[in-house]
Amino acid sequence: MYAEFGRNLEKDIVSETSGHFRRLLVSVCNAGRDESTSIDTAKAEKDANDIYAVLVQPFCSLHFY
Repeated sequence: MYAEFGRNLEKDIVSETSGHFRRLLVSVCNAGRDESTSIDTAKAEKDANDIYAVLVQPFCSLHFY
């Protein structure tokens, strides 16, 4: 149960979504993650560069005529 809203997020997701979208949201909801407030700037920069290299950079070299 999520104290801030007094509701269970996973139950709400299951009741309001379906199919692959539901599976994705439930997986994200249950994902274990670091809840600390410290930031590893080197890791954040590496992650950003990795995402850029995969999602953005390949399209920068395309020429549309």
